[in-house]
Amino acid sequence: MGARLSSRRVNTILMLLMLLSFIACDAFEADVQYGDATSTTGQSTPAPATGMTQTSTAEPTALSTTAPTDTPRPRPTATAPPTPVPTTPPTHTPLAPLQILSFTARPDPVERGGMVTLAWDAPGAASVGITRLSEQGDIFLATEALDLPARGSITLRVPEDYVESIKYYLGARDAHGTLDQAYVTVGIICRYDEHIAPRCPLTREHVGAAYEPFERGHMIWRDDTREIYVLYEDGSYESYEDTWQEGDPVNIPVPFPPCLTIAWSISTRSLRRGDSSHERV
Repeated sequence: MGARLSSRRVNTILMLLMLLSFIACDAFEADVQYGDATSTTGQSTPAPATGMTQTSTAEPTALSTTAPTDTPRPRPTATAPPTPVPTTPPTHTPLAPLQILSFTARPDPVERGGMVTLAWDAPGAASVGITRLSEQGDIFLATEALDLPARGSITLRVPEDYVESIKYYLGARDAHGTLDQAYVTVGIICRYDEHIAPRCPLTREHVGAAYEPFERGHMIWRDDTREIYVLYEDGSYESYEDTWQEGDPVNIPVPFPPCLTIAWSISTRSLRRGDSSHERV
C-alpha cells in the first residue's frame, strides 16, 4: 500500500513537473513573439513569466511619404506663320541733267614748268576727260586724263615750252553720250624780269649783240652768228645775214636828207657795238 502510494505520488509529481514545463515553454514563446512583433494598438502586453528579463522595444514611428506629383510637361505652342511684308519696288531716280558747273585752275598764274591743280564739277556726267591745248590757237595736243568722275580734281605739270599761258579743255559726257565742254586758261610767270622781245623768251644766253629801235619795231644784231633780226610790233619778224665787213663802203641807193644821213651813220655805228643778251622766242 505504501509502495503504491509512493508510485502514485511520484506519478503526480511527474505530471506536475511536466505541466510546469509546458507552462514555462508557452510563456517563453509568448515573450519571444512579443519582442519581435510590433504593436499597432499601443496597448501593453502581459509580463513574461518569472525568470525571464523583460525588454521594452520602442515602437517605430511611421514616416509619412508624399506621393510624387506629375510635373506637367510643356506642350509645344503653335507658331503663327510670318506675315508677308509687302516690298515696294525700287524707284529709279532720274539722273541729273548734264551740266558743267565749274572748271577752275590753281594757282593762276603758275610758274613755268610748275604744277597746276584743275578742279571741276559736272553733275550728270558719266565720264570726264581733260586735254591740253597748244599755246598758239585751240589745237588739241595731248590728253591729260580720261574716265574721271563727275566731280574731282587733278594736279598736272606745265610743260617747259609754254611760256605765256596754257589752256585746258574739259569734256563731259552723260550716259546717253551727250557732250558738254569747258575751257580754262592759266597764265605763266616769266622767268626773266626784263626782256626786249614782245613776249617772254624761252631761253636767255649772254652774247655780243647790239640793239636799235625804230618806228613800229626794233632790230637786234648778234655777234656770234652775225645775224640781224628785225622785230615788228605786230609780232612778226625777219632775219638777215650780216655780210658787211669792216672797211666796206656804206651804199645808200636813195638820196637822204642830211639829217637822216647823219642818223643812219650813227645808227650803223651803234648797231656794230655792244654786249647784250640774246633771247630765243
